[in-house]
Amino acid sequence: SSNVAAKLGDLNAVIVPGTPCNATLGVQTSGNITDGYHYRSYSSLRQAAVRASATTLFRDDFNGTGVDTTKWNVRNKATQSNNKGYDLAANCTVQGGYLSIHTGHNTAANAATYPWTAGYLDTIGKANGTFQEGYWEFRGRFPWGPSGYGFWPAYWLRPEDGGIGEIDIMEAWAKPNSIHQSLWRDYTGTPHVEGKLQTTGIPGFDPTQWHTYAVEKRKGVLRFYVDGLLVWDASESASWITEAFDRTVNWNIRLQLQMGDSGYGGDPTSTTDLTKTFDTDYAWVTTAP
Repeated sequence: SSNVAAKLGDLNAVIVPGTPCNATLGVQTSGNITDGYHYRSYSSLRQAAVRASATTLFRDDFNGTGVDTTKWNVRNKATQSNNKGYDLAANCTVQGGYLSIHTGHNTAANAATYPWTAGYLDTIGKANGTFQEGYWEFRGRFPWGPSGYGFWPAYWLRPEDGGIGEIDIMEAWAKPNSIHQSLWRDYTGTPHVEGKLQTTGIPGFDPTQWHTYAVEKRKGVLRFYVDGLLVWDASESASWITEAFDRTVNWNIRLQLQMGDSGYGGDPTSTTDLTKTFDTDYAWVTTAP
């Protein structure tokens, strides 16, 4: 991750003929992530353009020998009700220029309820890690296919006041073969919309390889990108979206590997390889374009 050229990758965008785009930035200008259009990963003329005109607000290239706790809180011996992972700080390691979040079999007393270990970083309460508006981006890779069943990697935002609103920049489940970008107002009986990047029908998209995932957020604007490609423009006039996301509040980052759930993603199976990891090359926040 110390190599900027490697981060930007191949700047030759490959876009399916007929896909409307801005030729300068390589940005799709119409269509929804659910359209199932075909594209090859590219990373990213748009990123280079954004970097040239933006101010960096937050940056972690994971070039050290451990998680930088001035930037991140690392949860230890913690759980969540929506998955079966037991968060351990020891599962979050930095080596070779990237962060790896590990899993494994849980041997603690709560193993019957939480059979697997997991990892969870966030910027809650970090003065240099929460922002009201901006362009949040991370570059990651994670297990996929049968060897990744039960893995639930996610990169998402929540408001510092603990109130309404959630922005899921990327969350993925290998078994149903989908990667989501989602917006939630709340968690019980209230509006929820999402874009789904279904890897079926998108030849060449391999989540085990490095890809970038991003959201552009400012008043009246919520746009999601994969490898610099606009995959979902969620800038809608729905009252609950305005209510939740145009509030005067800062948003913190959540970078997390969850394991198992009784619903959409399912639990690890006999084919799951628990030696695999959810890796992050960088997490950056810049001013919104």
